[in-house]
Amino acid sequence: MTNDPSITTTLNVTATEGDILDILVENQGRINYGSHINDSKGIVGNVTLAGGVLQSWNIYSLDLDAVINPSHGYHKNNKLKFKSIKNTDVQTPSFYSGTLSIDTVQDTFLNTKGWTKGQAYINGFNLGRYWPVVGPQVTLFVPASVLNTGDNNLIVFELENAPCSDDGYHGNRVWDDTCQFHFIDRPIINSTVSAVDDYYWMGKY
Repeated sequence: MTNDPSITTTLNVTATEGDILDILVENQGRINYGSHINDSKGIVGNVTLAGGVLQSWNIYSLDLDAVINPSHGYHKNNKLKFKSIKNTDVQTPSFYSGTLSIDTVQDTFLNTKGWTKGQAYINGFNLGRYWPVVGPQVTLFVPASVLNTGDNNLIVFELENAPCSDDGYHGNRVWDDTCQFHFIDRPIINSTVSAVDDYYWMGKY
C-alpha cells in the first residue's frame, strides 16, 4: 500500500453480488511538525469496485484483548482458537502463537529479524511494534517482570509477510527455524536511522 494520499491503490478482486469486502487499516502515528505535517493515513478517499463507489461501511476496531490477554478471549471461554493453516497465502495479516519455556526469569530481547512488520505480545503484555526491514531497531525489550518460570505465551500479529514456508505437498505450513522468533541477551540497534525516500514509502520496495 501507499503512504501518499495522492496515490490511488488498485488491485484485482473477484466478487459476486452480496459479497462483503473487508479492508484492514493499520493504526499508525502521524508526523506533527515540519513540511510533512499533512500526514494523512487510512482510507482518505472513495473505495470503488468496477467504477461504482462502495458505501454503507461498518467501521470497528479489532478486539485484540480477545486474542492476546490471558484473562479474556480464547484463554478463558475458548471461543477463539489457533489452528494450523492449510492452503493459505502467508502474506495475509495473521496472528501467530508460540511458547517460550524458561527455567530462570531474566530480562531478554525478542529478535524480530526475518519477520516484516507487526505487533508482539507476551503473556498479554504489549512488547511493541516491530519493523526490522526499516530499522534501526530489530529487537524488542522483554522485561523479566512480564515473564514466568515455565511456559510463556507469545502472540504476534504479522501484518505483511511471515517467514513461513509451505511444504508444497500437503499444503501445510512448515514450522521450522524460519517460522520462529529467537530471544537473545542483547539488543540489535547498532545503526543510525537511514534516509528513507518516497520510493519506499509508496510501497515499491
